[in-house]
Amino acid sequence: GQESVVYGRYRGEALGFLISKILSNESMKGFMVGIGSGLITHRTKYIDDTRSFNQIYYNGGKIYDRKTRGIYIRQVIGYELHSKDGLINGIIQFEATEGLTKYVRKNQNAAPANLNDLLNDFSIGLKAVWFLPIVKSPIKDEIKYF
Repeated sequence: GQESVVYGRYRGEALGFLISKILSNESMKGFMVGIGSGLITHRTKYIDDTRSFNQIYYNGGKIYDRKTRGIYIRQVIGYELHSKDGLINGIIQFEATEGLTKYVRKNQNAAPANLNDLLNDFSIGLKAVWFLPIVKSPIKDEIKYF
């Protein structure tokens, strides 16, 4: 008979590399393509801050929690710009990530699929990056004679 507020918290990390190439004759600006790979992990955890939904805490609080780990491949296409004076630097890119993950825990009580099957993870996104310059120009030595 009590109110219950249950939050789903999703966390994930990726560790990998990305190699990209600018497809232009101009120096440091133009369309770019890239590919990368690495390791990815996802965690899903359900939290009940009011502690009024007992099913969340059954079996040590892990009845609905999920954890997967696997490999991913990432493809990117976009535009990269680095100005000659170094004040305007940025990237805007469209990226697609495909991952093959597998459940890490042996007893996934709320797993929708067989625990031994590979899961397909797919995400797409648009990334915009603006690099802020720290140093405007190289420092020149100044020699003074008195």
